[in-house]
Amino acid sequence: MKGLTKWVSALLAIVMLASTAFADTIASGQVMMMNPANKTFRLQFDKRTFKISESCVIRRGKGETIFKKTELTNGDEVQCYSDQPGGTLIRYILVRQVGTLPKGTGPDNLAVGILKRSNKTTAMISINMQDPVPFAIGDARVHSGMKSGTIADLKDGDKILIIWFITSGTQTMRDVIFDRK
Repeated sequence: MKGLTKWVSALLAIVMLASTAFADTIASGQVMMMNPANKTFRLQFDKRTFKISESCVIRRGKGETIFKKTELTNGDEVQCYSDQPGGTLIRYILVRQVGTLPKGTGPDNLAVGILKRSNKTTAMISINMQDPVPFAIGDARVHSGMKSGTIADLKDGDKILIIWFITSGTQTMRDVIFDRK
């Protein structure tokens, strides 16, 4: 019994360490109660108040900008990325444009994961510490912050933020964002 207790304690410690090491969060919903003065907002059906970081990037359509007062409005359908525990300090916002999509194409989505391996056409990405799944690279743009790069700049094990969509049943990356320290 004593050995079992030690084993369970060790397992719990590993699970807790893994969950804190991967504190990245994606929150989704419709913007409610946007307050540009203090850079906070709430999402419908979410009780948390989100704070927009000073260097938060907002993507609407194909354009990306650093947050300014008028770029996020009540009613916007968004996916927000935070790399902080609790997920309330937002670093990246994808405004989802669902009404203007070509037939057979799904809306853009935001995901954070670990690059397991890639080649010129496919990247295997582990999302939420699950088994890696394939994403077509296509014409994906790669950038770190606001600097452009290429798929060759990525290394196995990099934590990446991806914007992806589904077309003809294939998950395809539109953008890959990474921040290597």
